[in-house]
Amino acid sequence: MVSSIAKEYMDWADLIVAQRVVGDLMYHVIRYCKLQGKKVVYELDDNIFKYPDSPEYVKNGLQAETLSAIRIIRSSDAVTTSTEAIAETVKELVDTPVYVLPNQIDFADIERLTFSARKRPSVGWAGGHYHVQDFGLVENALEKVLEKYPEIVLIMYGACPKGLYERKKARIFLQPFMPVEEFHFWMASFRFDIGIAPLYKTEFAKSRSNLRLLQYAAMKIPVVASNYGEYGRALGSGLAGITAEDDQWVDRIGYLIEHPDEREELSKKAHNYVRENYDMEKSVNSWSTVYEEVLTR
Repeated sequence: MVSSIAKEYMDWADLIVAQRVVGDLMYHVIRYCKLQGKKVVYELDDNIFKYPDSPEYVKNGLQAETLSAIRIIRSSDAVTTSTEAIAETVKELVDTPVYVLPNQIDFADIERLTFSARKRPSVGWAGGHYHVQDFGLVENALEKVLEKYPEIVLIMYGACPKGLYERKKARIFLQPFMPVEEFHFWMASFRFDIGIAPLYKTEFAKSRSNLRLLQYAAMKIPVVASNYGEYGRALGSGLAGITAEDDQWVDRIGYLIEHPDEREELSKKAHNYVRENYDMEKSVNSWSTVYEEVLTR
């Protein structure tokens, strides 16, 4: 239930899963479901209780949004999250049961995509526009990569640092402001050779899930990522990739540019690992087990 909340979509179900939306509308929808004797699970995919001190998050009503989320969660029968860090924050605030259901990849969906032929080697990124601090880690590094490797193009899905784009627009393909469910389609349409995943060290960033790394791996895109939060945990637990500290991005990206065989090997290892450990078809039982427990409680 994200954009189209209608009674007909709820009345037939025994359990309702609501996500992302906060505010009075969602609260009243959940109260309606409870009055009808239904169970409600609220899915929380960002740590909205620990927003970073960054321009894109500094906005009017942020505190009210947090208070609204607490009211919604208290009215729900359970909360599901994608990371332990979000779950721990929720547990500090409310008594509502919390379950961690890690992100999974729908490989059937991935396999339906048509991957483009690579004409020029590329470095790419995909994500929403709430990444100002993350971009701060790599903006200068990406400019240096473009200067050092004239054959490279930069592909940005969702956002791009304004200054970098203005200085290097002839070498950048930017597809801005697209829904999160379209990221994988665009990554396949303009397949890049190296994916980057910078993560600025905040409590909010520590709660971000590893979804982008999983999508890269599912599409056999080798990654250079920050060694922090769920990104660092994934790369330290078997997902093949390269980590980069703040001053290492140029060297680490450059290494993969200069070593295509290593890129190929990393991409295969990462793909196989995600296929084995994050395939939605293999893990759907973990979701149904949680929902069954909520229904019978």
